[in-house]
Amino acid sequence: MILTRTKTKYIPSCKDIELQELDTKEIQEGIEILITFINEKIKNISIPVTITDNLVPSIEKNQALINGILEKNNQMVKEINQKKNQIDEESKTIRREICKCGFNHLTEIHKNNIKTVNNLRKDWVSLNDDIKRKREQQKISKRAKVASTIKSVLNYFFADKYTLDEETFRLMFHENLLNKNQTKDFLSEGEKNIIAFAYYIGILI
Repeated sequence: MILTRTKTKYIPSCKDIELQELDTKEIQEGIEILITFINEKIKNISIPVTITDNLVPSIEKNQALINGILEKNNQMVKEINQKKNQIDEESKTIRREICKCGFNHLTEIHKNNIKTVNNLRKDWVSLNDDIKRKREQQKISKRAKVASTIKSVLNYFFADKYTLDEETFRLMFHENLLNKNQTKDFLSEGEKNIIAFAYYIGILI
């Protein structure tokens, strides 16, 4: 009983290991009968000793059973000692199991809340992606609207002479792209003012 309490308290992994009890009553009785016969024979060597046919086989059989139980018990004691010598690892295992049980318990209690949170996270991701997509579309739409306005103003003042390339947002002269340096030297002050005005109107729209 003491061993069982000790195992359960300090080495839980060995709580199901139980040593078998040794029943020596039958073999003890058989040996005592043999001792009695031997003592009588010692007192009088001429007295015949009558031993039943099953006495010695019964003793041998019980001896084999006891030896088998002893071997199994020794193996179990060895296993318990190994666990005892690794008590730190045993303690870690117990703590891990306690944490797992606690986690599973909390998961079960808050199962619906966790499901709700996961669904909210999915909804948030979906809404955030939708917002980003709409912002990009708005930027594209705004850019296209600005470009269209600038082109309209340029067309009003310059007809086909100057226009805007929508992809690069660079000025074109008779469908030829002008680089930054060309724009400074190529345009007159009046043309520069009109083009600046066109950009300003485009941004305001």
